[in-house]
Amino acid sequence: MNVIKPASLVRNSLAPPPQGFSADLSADGAPLFFMRIDFLTTADAAARKNLMALPLHDWWRHWLRARIRFVGTTVAITFFCQ
Repeated sequence: MNVIKPASLVRNSLAPPPQGFSADLSADGAPLFFMRIDFLTTADAAARKNLMALPLHDWWRHWLRARIRFVGTTVAITFFCQ
């Protein structure tokens, strides 16, 4: 699994997971992090305003959000920067 980082360091990154994330372990013990991302987060204000003005915004807006998964961890970097 993760021979670079000690298992205790990986476990500590999972509980609690970073704000806005949920966490789990894969079958082989790799850390998994899940979050919802809104693709409009990176749109500039004018583009976001134009999209929100389109008809049926409340109906189709959920298509611009996705649940994404990150595998692995940067606990060593987080640990040393704190």
